[in-house]
Amino acid sequence: SEGAKTPSEIINYEGEAATGMWRRGKNMIKLTKLNKNNDETFILNCELIETIEERPDTTIRLLNGKHFVVAESSAEVISKVVAFKRSIYGR
Repeated sequence: SEGAKTPSEIINYEGEAATGMWRRGKNMIKLTKLNKNNDETFILNCELIETIEERPDTTIRLLNGKHFVVAESSAEVISKVVAFKRSIYGR
C-alpha cells in the first residue's frame, strides 16, 4: 500500500482542491498559452516561477530562463498558485 503523499508529490491540475484531480508529481497549475492560431492549455510547475509581468500580455519567466505568454492575467496566475498552495497546506 502507498504511504501518505507529501506536498511535493501532489499535482492538482486545476490549482484547486475542489476538482479532485490529484496525481503524484510536483506543484502544478493549469494555464492557457496565448498563441496566434489557437489557445492551448498546459500544466506549469508553480515552484519554477521567477517573475510574472504584464506587458500587455502576461509573461511568466521561469528560474531556468524559459518564458510563457499566457491568456490569464497576473492576478489570475497568482490566484491559482495561492489556491493550489492553500489546498496543500490547508490555509
